Amino acid sequence: MTEDTATDTPYQCFHCPKRFKKPQDLANHSRAKGHHPQQAVVATTMQHDPTGSNFYQGHQYSPDLSADRSTIYPLLLERCHPRSRLESEGYPRQTEDELANGPTRRFFTAPNSQTARLAVVLDCEMAATRECERELISICALDFLTGEVLVKSLVKPPLPVVQWKSDIHGITPTAMAVARANGQTLDGPQGARAELWKHVGEDTVLVGHALGHDLNALGIAHQRVVDSSIVTAEAVFGKSKKQSRRWGLAMLCKDLLGLAIRRGRGVHDDLEDALAARELVLLCLRQPVALAVWANQARSARSQRQTRGRGGFRGRARKQRAQPPSGDYDDEVEVVRFRDVVDWDMWPKSSPDWSD
Repeated sequence: MTEDTATDTPYQCFHCPKRFKKPQDLANHSRAKGHHPQQAVVATTMQHDPTGSNFYQGHQYSPDLSADRSTIYPLLLERCHPRSRLESEGYPRQTEDELANGPTRRFFTAPNSQTARLAVVLDCEMAATRECERELISICALDFLTGEVLVKSLVKPPLPVVQWKSDIHGITPTAMAVARANGQTLDGPQGARAELWKHVGEDTVLVGHALGHDLNALGIAHQRVVDSSIVTAEAVFGKSKKQSRRWGLAMLCKDLLGLAIRRGRGVHDDLEDALAARELVLLCLRQPVALAVWANQARSARSQRQTRGRGGFRGRARKQRAQPPSGDYDDEVEVVRFRDVVDWDMWPKSSPDWSD
């Protein structure tokens, strides 16, 4: 295959040698070949087909790739971010010997383990208590190579919740109460860490999207991290340049994978988000040409917006400040107000109430 061919058709099927120009063409191919599950009701639990592919919420995800471990794992190690990058992104720096945000906030490192997984995908959901804006209330962890669900549980917060943010993640007080009554919750961040330590050691690579939020909520400081929000931003801006933009997980899945997660409702599902982050990182590792093509398109679109914005920017800014927020936020459009440009997939992982 020539370099020109790879650039013209950067998206390759994981199940056959066919390549496609657009991610949607790849998605259509997967459905036509029976890679997509034909179900009357969308599955809400992980399912598998005879080929080993993982299915969830009506979408197909990559199968068990442990046979390709000798190829994939070295590529993943190469993508691990240096400590300086993680610190600039707000990742926890403290260890169990140091304190942060007061005497009740401590960060812990994973234990030395000979049985830990090589790489684990992590996603968490949060609610707000009086002492913490992002208190852990659910955790999901997958084996990066196999897609196996390692941890999937609600987490009982240590303090009463003052804002559940159920519109963001769908977790309600009733769901938490029922899980607690049935003994199906983990006990706070410490209980979640203890469960995670069964699969994560100090050498495990943690994978996720905007993973710093999750590790802060868990009280974990970790060295080996691959964050898909950083990987994609570096593809656009370069590793040495200031990265002034982050792309949300849903948008990246749509643009790079032709995958529409969250079923158009915008509600986060930690298992779905973990599967999507795994799929996104796999593409970045295995199909660098597709990542480069997307990055070039993102740079071009950004440059065009900046060019159009010169000249009349201040006038538009005054007009926008005079108008009430519409509630329909498009993070592809650069405008002045913080509430209109912030990506709630990224920070603070849930939106405040703009009713004022």
